Amino acid sequence: ILSRWIPNIYLDLHPEKNCLNIGHPRNPQLYIPLHAMEETSRFEKRHVILVAAAYVLVCQPYALTTLALTSLRLDFYEIERILISIFGLVTFFRTLLGADFLIKLGI
Repeated sequence: ILSRWIPNIYLDLHPEKNCLNIGHPRNPQLYIPLHAMEETSRFEKRHVILVAAAYVLVCQPYALTTLALTSLRLDFYEIERILISIFGLVTFFRTLLGADFLIKLGI
């Protein structure tokens, strides 16, 4: 992870500011006063269910494929060929559509 990919977020607790700064520490791009923040749910229930379903759709094929290949008692070389093909397809679609392509398809 490159440092420029991670946004700088820090709290300024000086009494005159008392805010959350987003951006470079010397020149923040956004100030959010702490008194303006409140505890609310930022995601709808439908969105959370779709993200959970996408998570299952991403993990379930790997688990089922591994169990199926284990029960077939194939040689290591045959298993390797099948898994490389599956992982290659998933990697291709992740590269083409983005890392969260299943979430994008569901929403």
